[in-house]
Amino acid sequence: MRRVLSIILTILIMGTSVLSCSSGEDSKNTASTEQQTSSADTVQSDETSQSDDILENRKNVQDSLPNNLDFNGATLQMIVQTEHYNDATVEELTGELVDDEVYMRNSRVSERLNIVINPAIQTDYGSISSMVGASVMAGDGAYDLVLQHAVTAGGNALQDYFINWYEVPYVDFTKPWYPQESIKDLTIKDQMYITVSDMCLSLTKNTYCMFFDKVVAEQYNLENMYDIVNRGEWTLDKLRETTKDIYVDVDGNGKSDKNDFFGFATDLFSNINTYLWSCDQPIVEFTEDDQVIVHYTEEKTANIIEKITDLIFNQVGGIGGNEHRYGLTLFEEGHALFCNSLIGYSAIYLGDYENEFGIIPYPKYDEAQENYYTMVDGNFSVIAVPRSVDTSKLEMIGAATEALSADSWKNVIPKYYDITLKVRNVRDQESVAMLDMIMEGRVVDFAYLYDNWEGFVFETQNIVANQQDFASYVAKRVKLKTKIYEKRLEFFSERQP
Repeated sequence: MRRVLSIILTILIMGTSVLSCSSGEDSKNTASTEQQTSSADTVQSDETSQSDDILENRKNVQDSLPNNLDFNGATLQMIVQTEHYNDATVEELTGELVDDEVYMRNSRVSERLNIVINPAIQTDYGSISSMVGASVMAGDGAYDLVLQHAVTAGGNALQDYFINWYEVPYVDFTKPWYPQESIKDLTIKDQMYITVSDMCLSLTKNTYCMFFDKVVAEQYNLENMYDIVNRGEWTLDKLRETTKDIYVDVDGNGKSDKNDFFGFATDLFSNINTYLWSCDQPIVEFTEDDQVIVHYTEEKTANIIEKITDLIFNQVGGIGGNEHRYGLTLFEEGHALFCNSLIGYSAIYLGDYENEFGIIPYPKYDEAQENYYTMVDGNFSVIAVPRSVDTSKLEMIGAATEALSADSWKNVIPKYYDITLKVRNVRDQESVAMLDMIMEGRVVDFAYLYDNWEGFVFETQNIVANQQDFASYVAKRVKLKTKIYEKRLEFFSERQP
């Protein structure tokens, strides 16, 4: 189906004189073709070496753990949502690249620290909250590490179920296996009850990005997207400029629908919320004198929402739908040039994608913004230490967290890059650098983890999907939402060290 659609699309694009193709291309002889293939193989081989070097350099970064730690066979017990079981444990070698590396990671850490990493207790994401709560109330020490669904974990933290991570020995939050923007934003008054780490592969899988079709981009004579990103020019306005006029009525029915071809496609859920983070617009801020500043009400937020709404609903090149993975589905089926998505969906849904595709960050607000940022979808695992834990085990828990996180960053994540980018088949080596850029810009902030479905975090998708007036929508809610954030701040103030 994709091949047929690709042929139709190419003919239609050529018919509108958008393409600039050489008429003599098909007459190239076999020897020339073989020469091109040989040349391409040489380039790909060089790119593979370059990409391997990028990832190989990680192994030179050392953690801060002492060399002589020995915990005398102590047991580490984790609980994790079933969907992300390999964040914590893989029980045997299976031949699957990433799972086997997780198994080896745990084996290396077990031997290094002389600990036993038990198979993780697994359950559905909705049950962890109650299971952890029951354990804390009973004081039974059933779990040493809680790997919990990000959106539900804040509620448990606000019930005082977790220990402040800054009281856990051996964890060095300055290291690169802890996303630095997130560590900064999750630390309030020297307290962090929930943290994020590359120990959890789901933190990488659920990171938001954009996919684009490199073949179609070339047909439309677009500039190299990686060059645009690297120059810092990939902005909301650039996204609109690039995609707003790209549209082909594939089925010829005179109506704009998902059977046609679009420059940009997205779903209208967290794909949309992510633009706040990518545009470096925080939802809430706590000042040193305990004031709550709700940034969501600001003009910049309105501008971001307006630009996205305009692209989706008012430009012929944009489309959005109220179905999860709507944009990715259109992209997968050859109906979109760009789409919003998750890193992990590359391996799951695009393994058989016919054309070469690239992975780039979400756009910035403007060129004045220094860095690219992104959000991690709430399904990933955050890490916490329950208050019911045996405090004599805190040193072991901290050392294990540090060692598992470092080993994942050095060994597991590179293997996952191999799967995501199909490095071994040399699909797109430049995207290795793009992925590192995206990972460095991950933002999991306080408002997101402690929202508990009450704050402004999930409102953007509602405003865009329903094309509501921003000012009136926010005005009805700002007083109530501000009180919610004040209550959150009060929780940390009462526990200030």
